[in-house]
Amino acid sequence: IRFQIVICYYRKMLNFFIIILKLILIKELITPQKNFLCASEKIRLKRSVATGERSLLWNDGIIPYKIDDSFSGLHRKFIRKVMQKWEKSTCIQFVDRNDTIHQDYLALIHPDSRRCHTAIGKSYSGRNELYLGKGCLNQRNILHELGHVIGFHHEHNRPDRDQYVNIKMENVKSGSEGNFEKLSPEEITTLNQKYDYNSIMHYRRYEFSSDQSKDTIVPLQIENNEIDEIGTLTELSDIDIIATNLLYRCLECGKTLQDPEGTFGTAVDANASPTSKKYCQWRISASHGERIVLYITSLNIIESSPKCQTDYLQITDGYSTINPLLASICGKHRIVDPIISSGNRMLITYRTDHFNEMYNGFTARYNKICGGDIKIENENQNYYLESPNYPSLYEDNKKCVWHLISPLNRKISIKFNYFKLEESLNCENDFVEIKNGDNSNLSSVGTYCGKNSPGEVISEGNKLIIKFVSDHEIQGNGFSAIITMVKSN
Repeated sequence: IRFQIVICYYRKMLNFFIIILKLILIKELITPQKNFLCASEKIRLKRSVATGERSLLWNDGIIPYKIDDSFSGLHRKFIRKVMQKWEKSTCIQFVDRNDTIHQDYLALIHPDSRRCHTAIGKSYSGRNELYLGKGCLNQRNILHELGHVIGFHHEHNRPDRDQYVNIKMENVKSGSEGNFEKLSPEEITTLNQKYDYNSIMHYRRYEFSSDQSKDTIVPLQIENNEIDEIGTLTELSDIDIIATNLLYRCLECGKTLQDPEGTFGTAVDANASPTSKKYCQWRISASHGERIVLYITSLNIIESSPKCQTDYLQITDGYSTINPLLASICGKHRIVDPIISSGNRMLITYRTDHFNEMYNGFTARYNKICGGDIKIENENQNYYLESPNYPSLYEDNKKCVWHLISPLNRKISIKFNYFKLEESLNCENDFVEIKNGDNSNLSSVGTYCGKNSPGEVISEGNKLIIKFVSDHEIQGNGFSAIITMVKSN
């Protein structure tokens, strides 16, 4: 009898553990799995060198994003400027999320802690989170974390890292050992690039040290016996840029153009054969509230097919080839009329199988204009308005007038989250002026300059006029505002 009691006891215990195991397995199946390590309260916990999984890359290098309201206007401005550094030298584009067309996007969150982490690449369908806590809002850390979003691990996790650094595991604080693991060639790719001590993705010497006087990563001797301090540079390295362009298969010619105006085009190669191929893209970006004006100053593209289907210059009204086409041209003639975007992005694509001295492509120039109608049509969508050249200094001698229009039974809210213009007596130099109504029936809301932000303004009806003026002297930091539709009482 005693033996039977013991058997029954262990059978009950076994059944209990089986139930617990089933519950754990069910939880594992229904719980989304994060692709990042849990960060300490200090700084990031990620790796660099590129992911080996192409499914983690953002489609065409386009990263839709949304910055949480917990960030101040100054923080948002700074994040935008850092994003531009990745954009300028690669084909990566950070674009404002449109809820109706961007299912997968990056959500930037400002926690009330020192957390600074994200997943590698586009790890989830839908929302991908990037946490930038206190102490993370500097250029190096933001560049670094955006590198993870793009798809990079940490440099010291490369399979060949032992040739370049010595990991001092005895100095790593307890619980942080996983940050120093060496990954296999199946998990990552080095893109055939040499180890980069200067990478924005490299740890500092004392990262996660139990005692900051003791190194956790020691660079090994290299040529000329000189090694720069690792993990401290605040700009992208040359290899960071090369690796990004390789990872996303960016075209070899073309670039991102961010200046207020400029020229670009195809360069003639005297050694090119009559059937030399060329495939290039130029991306022009402006601030919200600006539009891009493109002038084709010369055109010499072979007409090898009807409607310029194989050899062409295409101008797209937006950041992607899926956006509306403004023009598709070829031949040899002068284009007199300018091509104007409807928004703040334009994509120029040049493709030919016959690039040579006879058919040498095109040249173009561009500038940006401000003002015009902004139609607020979706009450669940944020719209944006910024000073010309934002987040950089606004230009002098600018005059912009925007007409904000919503449906008749709706009002307009415009909330300024950043505002810093030149200070002047009675705002007679640089200013923002806000008026209710349209040109036939106006009432003044106010005129603002310096740091005297309008805050949030709600229209009396369904129309608002926003006017920005700068003189020829002092250039300020500008303004940024979020526009939404609100219901009438």
